[in-house]
Amino acid sequence: MTYDLLIIGGGINGAAIAREAALNGQSVLLVERDDLASHTSSAS
Repeated sequence: MTYDLLIIGGGINGAAIAREAALNGQSVLLVERDDLASHTSSAS
């Protein structure tokens, strides 16, 4: 399968970019090692 966009990291920024790209009709693959946004707050 091919994708228009590959995003590595499912933090708040990666998830937001993936959402916006998908809403604009792009096929997106988001790759995250842990749960989505699992370390977002602790890293801020």
